[in-house]
Amino acid sequence: MTTFTPSEMMTISAARLLTNQDVCFVGIGAPSAACNLARLTHAPKITLIYESGTLCTRPTVLPLSIGDGELAETALTTVSVPEMFRYWLQGGRISIGFLGGAQIDRFANLNTTVVGPYNAPKVRLPGGGGAPAPNPARARVWRGPAPWTRPPGTAGASAAAGRALASR
Repeated sequence: MTTFTPSEMMTISAARLLTNQDVCFVGIGAPSAACNLARLTHAPKITLIYESGTLCTRPTVLPLSIGDGELAETALTTVSVPEMFRYWLQGGRISIGFLGGAQIDRFANLNTTVVGPYNAPKVRLPGGGGAPAPNPARARVWRGPAPWTRPPGTAGASAAAGRALASR
């Protein structure tokens, strides 16, 4: 019998949420794996947009970061980061955001800053990037999986403000 990790099962389940009609704001890691799995299986017309400004991206390998050359090389076009946020995300042109986070609490708040005390963290994280942007745009947002766990109700030192719009 083949066994799968919880992360693999969550990635596959997330991929199944996507359709050809979705315009998806894609995070790196498991979110990118889920979106590209959907594109390569049941949703070949899905529009993938990465925070770096790549539109209609169709990577042949999973990108390591939003700055991975694979994204620009396989995109229909690229736009500036301000245009990405103002026109695409805040303009309501995204139907779903697939994002990750180092720590996620039961309310789907993300910790993207540090693990441990802010002044002496165990791990310093890269920051929120585009994580807060899809919320004002009223897009559906899928967040996870998180590699670290926290007690219910706590997302670490600097969780994203407010409640996430987990699913509409």
